[in-house]
Amino acid sequence: MNYYPININFQNQDIYLEIVKLPDSIFEGPFMQISINKYLQNSNIEIGKISFDQYKKYVDSFNCSNNIAGFIYHPSRCGSTLMCRLLNQLDKVRVVSEPRILPQLIIKTFHSKNNLAVNPEILKTLIAGLMITKNPTLKSGFIKLNSWSIELLPLISLIYKEIPWVYICRNPIEILVSNLKNPSKKNKLRTKEPQLLAKLFELSVSTILDMPMEEFHSLFLKRNMKVASDELSTGNNNGLVVNYSKIKSEFYSKILPHFSINANSTESEKISNTGKLYSKSNNPVLFKEDSREKRAEADKYLIDLVDSHKLDKAFSVIQQSLNY
Repeated sequence: MNYYPININFQNQDIYLEIVKLPDSIFEGPFMQISINKYLQNSNIEIGKISFDQYKKYVDSFNCSNNIAGFIYHPSRCGSTLMCRLLNQLDKVRVVSEPRILPQLIIKTFHSKNNLAVNPEILKTLIAGLMITKNPTLKSGFIKLNSWSIELLPLISLIYKEIPWVYICRNPIEILVSNLKNPSKKNKLRTKEPQLLAKLFELSVSTILDMPMEEFHSLFLKRNMKVASDELSTGNNNGLVVNYSKIKSEFYSKILPHFSINANSTESEKISNTGKLYSKSNNPVLFKEDSREKRAEADKYLIDLVDSHKLDKAFSVIQQSLNY
């Protein structure tokens, strides 16, 4: 059991964190926050409050920054949860899937300073805090950020210059259809933080709130691919672009070598079995490939949006990155 941050607050010149004591099992589910919510509902655990300086001393005492093995970025509905589930079958690996504290840092920074320039020292401490463990067998930690937190990619790459990262891409039509059928957290972000999005996209708040859902998701996808493409174009050789359709087939040949990790025969069997299942379910449900069906569901309006935003071109460009 260790203390992990679940929220951050800026109060005048002071910074405070809300922390809870959690078991390592909290990282086994497909999404960290869902696991935390369930754990708190079933446990009589109080949420503590601590200054950032106090928490930094706690984190530094573990010297856990060396456990960071990689970062995973994605545009949502693209197989990122599958990749996390496969990595989690490795005995010495921890995968932190979409920790809420990182997008919270972006939001609270905006509220405090009216800009999106996150403090590097705070970000580094929060990331290191997610790696805390007293389990000596855990050697490699991965963090999968939620889709819009890709805004942190340039800063994370600057802080962790030698740490590899992956960007997962997928056909834009398939992503948009998936998001429209099963709305993602970006929809809540638009409702709760329209001023932040107006700043991010350089649009008015009314434009953000009034645009059709299809347009909103197209705008987000365009931004997501641009951030990844811009970082790759800087000559950052630590990034690997992975197509959704090749996550399983190239898991051993490209993804694991990119992170300098191997899998033994027992782990490989678990990876094979996990790859057959629906990754977002805690129950063993067989996965059914539906990419073709998703493309067939797209109406003319959505297809025209993809064309007007040049999403197919952006998708093509990013696939060519690093000769992938």
